[in-house]
Amino acid sequence: MKQIVIFKGGLGNQIYQYGMYTYLRSVLHQNVRYYYRESDHNGFELDKYFNTTLQEASPFYKWLYEFAWRLHKYHIYRQFIQMENESGNPRHTLFVNGYWANKKYFTHSGFDLSFKQLPLSPANERIASLIRQAGSVAIHVRRGDYLLPQNRKIFNTLTADYYLQAIDYIRQHTTDTLRFFFFSDDIEWVKENIQVDNAEYIDWNKGHDSVYDMYLMSQASANIIANSSFSFWAARLNQSNPLVVYPKKWYAGDGKRDIFPDQWVSL
Repeated sequence: MKQIVIFKGGLGNQIYQYGMYTYLRSVLHQNVRYYYRESDHNGFELDKYFNTTLQEASPFYKWLYEFAWRLHKYHIYRQFIQMENESGNPRHTLFVNGYWANKKYFTHSGFDLSFKQLPLSPANERIASLIRQAGSVAIHVRRGDYLLPQNRKIFNTLTADYYLQAIDYIRQHTTDTLRFFFFSDDIEWVKENIQVDNAEYIDWNKGHDSVYDMYLMSQASANIIANSSFSFWAARLNQSNPLVVYPKKWYAGDGKRDIFPDQWVSL
């Protein structure tokens, strides 16, 4: 049976969904296609910046999904769409819709994802040259949309204490001379609240260029990530198997995610 994985959200979430796509194809041996439904964030970015084996669904299946989705919302013919928060087996539904942030879907042998050759601006080339040296620590500080009232109810807002403790941990577990690279949508807050020597501040990769932050962070010797799928994947795609520190409390509530490698450190 043909299955269609629905892609939505930003680049980090699209990579999670690619995990489900490859899981259905390689582990469950399904005939899989994809349909990117939303146009928010920066659109569908996965195949622009990564080497993938994606196959797009035909216009017929896109039309069929929109029809089935309208019925699904009214609890009619719900068996056509498997939602992440609903019981059922994704193997037995035509459409698969969710974020699928679970390492089950991206630790199998069929999940293989690497960056394409990205053209770097002079500013990014300078940072890339520095960050590929020993002792580089990429630190992602996400504030921006996380400070909106509707998102405060979902995501834990990380404090400066988390980042300072993470920096101390890395200092205690490496003999290298460290250089810190801060990636943030609120660099002024970073400079005021996380003061360290030997620091670089990167805040120019905005909009469609934000992928370059993910790429640069993936080149570091160590990563300190935010509770963000974006910096999670920057660290996960790091080919150097770096020391990674992540926040123990990911959500504002008690929700946990089964996504972290055992060797990563939670604080």
